[in-house]
Amino acid sequence: MEIASDLLDRRGPIYREDTAVFVSQSGETADTLLALEYALENGALCVGITNTVGSAIARRTHCGVHINAGCEIGVASTKAYTSQIVVMAMLALAIGSDTISSQERREAIIDGLIELP
Repeated sequence: MEIASDLLDRRGPIYREDTAVFVSQSGETADTLLALEYALENGALCVGITNTVGSAIARRTHCGVHINAGCEIGVASTKAYTSQIVVMAMLALAIGSDTISSQERREAIIDGLIELP
């Protein structure tokens, strides 16, 4: 995991075999868009997680998740943030180890996510 601006500053290696996930509430965050272009130039599979259908990130990534958190009323983007965390947790569970021994823990995590307000 890396902040987009840090990746751009150090020009970290990205390879064709890599999958890069870009998270942005608006889908228009400048540093994130530049990091997305860098990943695309290097051949990575790019996934977007955004709250804005039709945003630049939604259009430029190979695939993605629209979190559908709706508009924020307050200054803090709590609905979008919580929705993004849930999507990332579910993504991690989906690509993580699927052994019998970890199944109970996976179910506990999902139950915890379901209980979120």
